[in-house]
Amino acid sequence: IDPPPVDWADVMPPKAPARQLTYTEAERERIITAAYEYAKSTRTVGDDRLWGHYVLTLMRTGARPGELCDLKWPDVHDEHIVLYSKKGKGKVLKGRSVPLSDDVKDVLDEIDRTSDYVFAGLSQDGRKMNVQSLVRSFKSIVTKAGLPGHAYILRHTFGTYVARETGGNPAVVQALMGHSDVGTTMNYIKPLEDDMRQAVDAYSKKGDE
Repeated sequence: IDPPPVDWADVMPPKAPARQLTYTEAERERIITAAYEYAKSTRTVGDDRLWGHYVLTLMRTGARPGELCDLKWPDVHDEHIVLYSKKGKGKVLKGRSVPLSDDVKDVLDEIDRTSDYVFAGLSQDGRKMNVQSLVRSFKSIVTKAGLPGHAYILRHTFGTYVARETGGNPAVVQALMGHSDVGTTMNYIKPLEDDMRQAVDAYSKKGDE
């Protein structure tokens, strides 16, 4: 007796496209605008532009939210910043250098240096910002922008677009993202929906030749 036909759609459902894990350029602009508007609300303290500066820096550097909370002025240089994170079983603190875009240089120059921590002005007491509070605030910002998601999608977006611009060079992505395992880096190097569509269109055009 022949076995019943297998419905592979039930056995191997398609994965969600990478588009759901990244923000487009237009969406990133909406988030930045919402961050600067959020900074002016009565719910925030300190410099009314600091939330916008924080989100822009997060977006342009691929930093983990906590890494920017820990960022100190001695680690801010003319052309780069040094971000630190704990790695391995022993949780050894390791740093990586991330180049700065011109717009991030400009916003960092605007921030008051009255605290050791660059983004201390986001907190109620002017000390290092609490990561959990920051993540909640970012959720409010993306909601204001009319988008789903959370702060780590900015990091994933950064890694995805860096991979795209470097032709999928894992060494560059790994260095910028601060991954100790290149296997983690490969999780970020996924084709965007637009990339897949362009590949199909290019193949189709060759078939017409």
